[in-house]
Amino acid sequence: MVNDYILYNTIQKTLKVNKQLTKPDKEHESDFNKKHWYDLTLLEQFNIDADLLQKLKNDCMQVANKINPFTVITTTTDFANSFEYIIGNVWFKPIMVYNREGKLLYTIMKLVKCELYHKYRKSLYNSFDIISTYQDQISINYQTEYKTIA
Repeated sequence: MVNDYILYNTIQKTLKVNKQLTKPDKEHESDFNKKHWYDLTLLEQFNIDADLLQKLKNDCMQVANKINPFTVITTTTDFANSFEYIIGNVWFKPIMVYNREGKLLYTIMKLVKCELYHKYRKSLYNSFDIISTYQDQISINYQTEYKTIA
């Protein structure tokens, strides 16, 4: 996979030239993803409703980090009362960016593979049917990459 990011010592400069990177909001931030920026452009190519897409992105940013780059994501936590949801697996490639002194500046989490299933049911008594499957992969390399900014 070709690294298509332009990296700088400060995250503000990096974000200015890499518009596809997003940071989790305060509600979805944790100790594990404080210095993480996410590239979720792979999700945006699918024809997913904007509200469901935002829920998927938030779930990705909340649970995926450099320690856990492979995870299960979903648009709901209440499966028993849901009529529609998307669930699936996502794989991220962590790109850890260091300065010359060896201090970690930030980590870019690039979404490289996803397998998502859009499920729907007509009532609480019906079983879920898969109405759409979203699968794509832009790389087979999921290993952590280390970059040093000179």
